[in-house]
Amino acid sequence: MLYEIAQAGAIVLLIQDEILVSLIPTLNRRWLPKGRKTAKIYCRSLHPKPQEKLAIFGALNVLTGKVHRFLALAIKKEPFLGFIRRITQYYRNQAPDQLICLVIDGHSAHRAQLVTRWLRGQSRIFCYQLPKNSPELSPIEYFWRKLRKEVTHDTVYPDLRQLRQTSIQFFNRWGGKSPRLGAWVQELAGKIWTQDNHIKPFG
Repeated sequence: MLYEIAQAGAIVLLIQDEILVSLIPTLNRRWLPKGRKTAKIYCRSLHPKPQEKLAIFGALNVLTGKVHRFLALAIKKEPFLGFIRRITQYYRNQAPDQLICLVIDGHSAHRAQLVTRWLRGQSRIFCYQLPKNSPELSPIEYFWRKLRKEVTHDTVYPDLRQLRQTSIQFFNRWGGKSPRLGAWVQELAGKIWTQDNHIKPFG
């Protein structure tokens, strides 16, 4: 139902999620002799600061394919609130007559009192929560796969500055209102969001 309402122009439908990326690589492919089993490789030894990570908050507009981003050092309630505040301001300017529906998962940062108090005072934005353990219902998960393929697979970064810069370049390539990405997202969302009775109100 939410997808049809967004198509009718009544709401802006955004699918939100976040990931952590680090200075050490996510392994994609390895060469091994035929028949030999894969040995586990510990990538933490490849970098002197393997614990440093970058949190990327994203929100995918289901109709346009635009991906909003917000970079932080951790997935916490404060940067999440800062992110949805920016989203609200953006659509207040771009689509002043539309409500914003933000689809989220059950991460603790989304359910923090700091966030829920702010949401109760807003008339432009409301949240819906996906069921537990249901990444297949979130189109932005497929966007994260592409990000990992282009940004983190088989790549060691010297510092967070370089990782941040490369991540921003990725969003500049793919995060805009791309007709190709928008059409793909609409097709995907049409398949998984046409019947969304499994989604419950939140906040």
